[in-house]
Amino acid sequence: MTEQEKYEFVYGVVYSNAQLRTTEDAQHVLNELLSLEPEWRTYYQKMGGAYRELFADIHNVIAQAYVILGKTDDAIGALNGCISTLERSDFYEYKFVVKSNVYEHLARIYSDNNADDAAKRCLRESIYNLLRGYNHTHYQNRDFFSFREVTEYMLQSLREDNITVTDPAEFNDPIDPLLRAHFDFQIQDCIENRRRKDAHFLGLVREIYGEVRIRCFTRMLPLEKVEGRDVSPLNAEEREINISTMWAHYAKYHKGICIKYVLPKEITDNLVDEDSVRMLGAVEYRKSFDPNQDTYNVHDAFFVKSNEWAYENEARLVYFNRHNQVKFAKIDIPSECVEAIYLGLRISEEDKLKVFEAIANKPHIKVYQMVLSRNNSFLFVPNEIERPVIENQEDEKKGCFPLLGLLKHRE
Repeated sequence: MTEQEKYEFVYGVVYSNAQLRTTEDAQHVLNELLSLEPEWRTYYQKMGGAYRELFADIHNVIAQAYVILGKTDDAIGALNGCISTLERSDFYEYKFVVKSNVYEHLARIYSDNNADDAAKRCLRESIYNLLRGYNHTHYQNRDFFSFREVTEYMLQSLREDNITVTDPAEFNDPIDPLLRAHFDFQIQDCIENRRRKDAHFLGLVREIYGEVRIRCFTRMLPLEKVEGRDVSPLNAEEREINISTMWAHYAKYHKGICIKYVLPKEITDNLVDEDSVRMLGAVEYRKSFDPNQDTYNVHDAFFVKSNEWAYENEARLVYFNRHNQVKFAKIDIPSECVEAIYLGLRISEEDKLKVFEAIANKPHIKVYQMVLSRNNSFLFVPNEIERPVIENQEDEKKGCFPLLGLLKHRE
């Protein structure tokens, strides 16, 4: 056979045997593929383009055949060898979904053989690559608003120039993100149909997806895929700082504050931290959603909520770190990202002073006091106020980096 004929033969063997059933079929496919191994190991370099996925799919079929034949160690070895090539080869640097699928396959084999720690490690790599493949939109200098109570944790974030991303289990919506309900239904279905291994694996997947962290903002303007700074057409009554329910629910009934952030696109660039993924996106509100569908895309999993929450006009920062799992993660931001702070109508003098102290070394931050409008009792008006001089403040910024030095270059 010519090289092209060999390639087409291998292609046919792989995609006509994507679901092996019997030991006879498994052994036959294994013999066919292993007999041409020297050839297909170089196909991805010669063919390029869409054919690069063939290399990974060959290993997926080989591993499946080994599992059917009871050769678990050989299946694991085949997939680990494939991953080694995918991670080292420039051809696969941006083939995130290909990598994600191989890692997930390997995780399933570990899970079926009660090697849960190894399965979790592979699932973290799988989810990391899946999210990286989705993270293709980076918004430059968009405005985001965050309503907060005055707590030491919040004040520390202001002092140290960071944003905290939170375990969504702490959210007030019990089915946020939607992926949670999906796994609950799928696991229950497996249990009812006595598919024990499937239920166990889905439980591990649910656990690792539970390591995704989220920070919620409000933003009434749509997040368009356009570079440049926001030019807001909103009038005073439409501004984010006038959403009464946000002040009530998240800023302790106007006793807290609202922080205005202006975030550069580098915040979500994958080069900032090669171990984490950060995605900014607007939440889509829907009337209903079927939790029984077989698969979810990333948008549906993390950026869709019930339209009962539409008043929040939410945008969110989704964060996942494949190596560092903590309940609350901190993301460093340039000090200039905090542009303004709005003090609630009922904020105490004590809490107001705490805010001033936290930003004492940040003269660029404007501070506004919310007051009632003289023309509309339902409308709040921000009045800019002078900041008092705070004595005995350290002249040092902690945990922050210069805007132009945000990107880390690969060696």
